[in-house]
Amino acid sequence: MDLWNWKEVCNLALDCARFAVSHRRRAGIGYDLKSDGSLVTAVDARNEKFLKENLLRLDDGSRFIGEETVLSCGADYIAAALAGRCWVVDPIDGTAPFAHGFSTWGVSIGYMRQGRLTDGAVVLPDTHEILTTDGGAVKYAQGFELTDDAASLPWTVLDVPSDEWTDGGMLMLGQKFTRQEKIPLPNPVMSSGSAVQALASVMSGKAEAYLGHMKLWDVAGVLPMMSRLGIVGRMSNGMSIDCDVTNGAFNLDVASPKCWALNADIRIARPGVLDELAEKLS
Repeated sequence: MDLWNWKEVCNLALDCARFAVSHRRRAGIGYDLKSDGSLVTAVDARNEKFLKENLLRLDDGSRFIGEETVLSCGADYIAAALAGRCWVVDPIDGTAPFAHGFSTWGVSIGYMRQGRLTDGAVVLPDTHEILTTDGGAVKYAQGFELTDDAASLPWTVLDVPSDEWTDGGMLMLGQKFTRQEKIPLPNPVMSSGSAVQALASVMSGKAEAYLGHMKLWDVAGVLPMMSRLGIVGRMSNGMSIDCDVTNGAFNLDVASPKCWALNADIRIARPGVLDELAEKLS
């Protein structure tokens, strides 16, 4: 039975988007610092609680992994989540730009079965964009009102992006990567502070590639879309990332402070673009 109802999931993401926008002043919103130095707001907490209640209602018997509450989940719960059906959520991906009044943030929802991400949806509220899996396709809409119902949005099906390197094409960089690495290329670069915004740009053909470092919830909503569009991720340790969360790409040791993070930096693009990028950076 197909338990992924993309219209309902997108409406839940849109609700989170509306709440976040309505509770943020033009200059941003108050925030706290977590133990790792990252930012968290009251909107993150509300959105995660809202999504947990409603997503578990959509799939009775599923589990839930969210960025803001995962530390309260015991090892047995995590094992069951990886073995069964589970929602993997980032209630505000890009909390730092959101909290400071910038536009590069989003809401991400991924759906996982037996450790494999099968479907996902992402909404980018300030640019009025939304992406979702629907069967074997990736649907995309833009230029709508956040109050619109998902079923009425101007959906199109995303084409597979170009697999040819473009001189002058935009490279999207993760924040941690930006602070630690150098990119000796003439291409323009952008560090948006939001993995879902950056990867949505790669999927829609606005950007050449993404270079960075992520945790599971950063990419859970977009990995199923990447798979459908032939977009791949290659890590600096030689591994590839795909929809199988348990293949060794992520640290899943709940006792480790690096749990849920990729085990190395990653480059994400179409295969030909990655080959060209690797040659230019060698």
